[in-house]
Amino acid sequence: VSDTGNLWVSGLSSTTRATDLKTLFSKYGKVTKVVTNAKSPGARCYGFVTMSSVEEATKCISHLHRTELHGRMISVDSEQAEPADAGSDGLTGGGGGGHISKDLTILVLYMFLNRNSF
Repeated sequence: VSDTGNLWVSGLSSTTRATDLKTLFSKYGKVTKVVTNAKSPGARCYGFVTMSSVEEATKCISHLHRTELHGRMISVDSEQAEPADAGSDGLTGGGGGGHISKDLTILVLYMFLNRNSF
């Protein structure tokens, strides 16, 4: 687990909102921030959850990794671990005319979560 308590949550349903994640993760400690990429149905949805301590983040991974939320199997990992479904194209993103690559979106979310560090 990262030393900041930041967690990466992947496999979310397009109906899952930040408030849903906060409610779920609050069972295992104090949630200080939640960011999701709420998208249209069929898109890969993911988010970041920041817990107030590393211990609470570890507890969330232990209890929530590979569990079901809104009909989808979610994965909960340390933000430092590369997500299992992350592409290997870096920030380049392929075709798709005007779509921002997933990796760029992740970078922007990470910078938002850690904006006081930059």
